[in-house]
Parts: sequence; structure tokens; C-alpha cells
Amino acid sequence: MPNPDAIVLPEVNTVEVRLDPVQTFINSMVLINRSEELSGLNPWIYETAAALTEEQMAQHNLVVIGLHYIILPARFWKDIPSYLRHLKNINPVTLRDQLLDFYIRYEPCDLAEDIPDADKDLLLADEDFFLDYLEKKFSSVSIDRAVESIAFELLNDPPEMQRQVASHLKFMWDEHFKDEWKRILPMLEDAVMAFEQVDFKNMSREEIAKYITGTDYYAKFMEVGDGFFIFFDQNYQSPNSMDEHQDNSY
Repeated sequence: MPNPDAIVLPEVNTVEVRLDPVQTFINSMVLINRSEELSGLNPWIYETAAALTEEQMAQHNLVVIGLHYIILPARFWKDIPSYLRHLKNINPVTLRDQLLDFYIRYEPCDLAEDIPDADKDLLLADEDFFLDYLEKKFSSVSIDRAVESIAFELLNDPPEMQRQVASHLKFMWDEHFKDEWKRILPMLEDAVMAFEQVDFKNMSREEIAKYITGTDYYAKFMEVGDGFFIFFDQNYQSPNSMDEHQDNSY
């Protein structure tokens, strides 16, 4: 992901605040993976992590971390079931290439050294090269070689990769997230309505981000392109995310 310290947020003319169900879902899935290392999250995160069997948590880690850039949506989806159907029905090679393209385009930190040139065929051809490439680009601290090794096998079997991704996320939605989403949705919709009443016209993007998240913007937002940013609610730290949009793309 981009270095947040290097992101320059220009002035904005028009702001649209809206709830993004799918980004909320994905963010919550990631927090389940981090439940043992993070404190102060919503109890739903810890309860859900505890409810998963060892095998289910291993699969969750594979899908949400090892195949993370496959499950990130490329556009806004009105609801989670629609996105899950998309994951199930999209061409699996397209889904796989979404992840590989991200790896190739990703700009490593300035300290990264000796990163070899790579294309999709090369990344898929040799497991050791694939793992070493990820470690050099993302740092060895960020990469779990055991998880990425399984991910490598699935990247070479796109239909099975797609089946496992779609099946696990549907399981997490049906068995764990659906009821929580119904519970928290009115609260999130109220928050969106409140933000819609705010005059952001004379604020910089940094000020807007800090106002929405209640903290330094780089800690709680993600740039997704085309003038859109995703903000995560720092207080709830579970099913909650918002988009901020400027009419003039940067």
C-alpha cells in the first residue's frame, strides 16, 4: 500500500459521504485476523474470532491476508450479497490477475533493495521466486511464507482459488457478519446523514479526513482512486466505513 506520509491531499470542491458495505465487510474480516494483536476493538471482532475453529481461522487467514488483493472490490457495490455473487461468477483468471497486477505495480519503500523485475508468468512459475519477491517488496516481517506458499498454489489454479475465496466469504457473511450488519446498519446510516449536513466546502482534504475519522487521516483511510477515499470509523473499529469523493479528480 502507498506510504501515507507521501500522499498529498489537494483541496476539494464537492464532498459526497456514503456508506460502503463491502469495504466495511472486508475491513472487519481483516480485523478478525488481527484480533490477538489489537486491543479496544468492538467485542464482535473478538467474539467472531473465538467462534472460528482452528481450520476456519487458517482458511480465513489465507483468504483475507494471503489473497487480500483478490477480495478488495474495484468499484462500489450496493450490498454485500451482490459482491459475493460477483466473486463467485467473475472469470477466475481476471480475479487472479488483479492480485498479481497489484504486486507488480506496488511501489516498495525506499529501503527495499535488489527487487527483481517480474511479470505475471514469472511470479507464477517459481514458488521460491514468488516468496522472495514478496518479501523484498513488502518486507519479510509482513509476509507469512507458509500462508503465501498456499496462496501461490491457488494462484496457479484459478478456479479452485475462486471457489475457496467465494465460499469462505459467503460463510463469514451468512454465519457471522449478516446479523451484526443488520444491528449496526441504522447507526452507520445515522452517521452518514450527520456528515451529509456538514459544510466541507472550505476544508482541505486533510481536515475532512480528520473530521470524519476523529484522528490523523493516515491512520484510518485508504485511497482507492478516481477521487474516492475510504474512511474507517476509529471508535467502532468494526463494520463501518465511508467514502469521501471530490468531483475534480486529482
